[in-house]
Amino acid sequence: MRISCWTFSMGTPAMGESRNPKTENRRKPEIRGPKPPTPSPRRKPICPEFPGPSALAPERTALSNRSLASSDFGFRPSFGLRSSVFGFHVRLPWATSKPLLALYLLLLLATTLRAADSTGDAVECANLIYSGTKSSVCFSEEFLSTVASETSINTSRKFKAVKLGEREVFRFPFAVMTGEGAFTLTDDERKNLKLYLEKGGFLLASAGCSSKEWGDSFTREMKAIFPERKLEDVPLTHSIFRTIFDIPRLDTKAEDAKLFGLTIAGKIVVIYSPDGLNDTATMHGCCCCGGNEIKNSQKVNANILVYALLQ
Repeated sequence: MRISCWTFSMGTPAMGESRNPKTENRRKPEIRGPKPPTPSPRRKPICPEFPGPSALAPERTALSNRSLASSDFGFRPSFGLRSSVFGFHVRLPWATSKPLLALYLLLLLATTLRAADSTGDAVECANLIYSGTKSSVCFSEEFLSTVASETSINTSRKFKAVKLGEREVFRFPFAVMTGEGAFTLTDDERKNLKLYLEKGGFLLASAGCSSKEWGDSFTREMKAIFPERKLEDVPLTHSIFRTIFDIPRLDTKAEDAKLFGLTIAGKIVVIYSPDGLNDTATMHGCCCCGGNEIKNSQKVNANILVYALLQ
């Protein structure tokens, strides 16, 4: 192996030193610093789901329009997830945030359903619209609040007006029907009422202000709908008078009152009062003038609702 060495002089040649014109004209080699290290090849991401920053650069612009923002649930991610609710403060690539986004959506769905359940589990009672436009205008809703305060049953404090001839009536386990004067149900209303009671619904019927015409119409309709059944006297010893309050008698203005019931499969599904359970004393703009309305009807109605729900 042949090794060549170069000698460099920084000044003039020393005395007696010979010069070589050939070597003087040669180009002296450049003094170079250490060679920079060869850049290593770019490593691929360990997980394909986590691309490098430069790989994400073209995606950020495209994904900026796909950002999520929801003030209702407190998170405002840009192209990944960033939530103060669950402590996420690190922006993640869209591809990596998909599983987290799916988890977020599941959590939000559960929260929504839970919120819906908190209001949707209240027992709602229907106020029937029948015979065209007749409705139960003067029937107090106070017994709904009584049930909620005296029991663990969560009740809606207001009636929901529902047409007897519509399918919506089957959404309600309990319905109220009252009024004054004669009426006649349509064929669709009769069919719906029959099916409603056979499928477990409960009807509380009351002659407004002891209206004899309304009472006669109601009993006629019951005979037409259930020809093999009849309204029978409900004795004060029946459990319906013991569910919440102990009711030894029905207080009225004049004579003693009675309740009548229609039974299907051993359970009363219709309670009818010819005297009136409207409790108009607690309603503004309504009165029972000259009728024999039951005075303790609020407690009676509360007992009836609990009986209907527990059977």
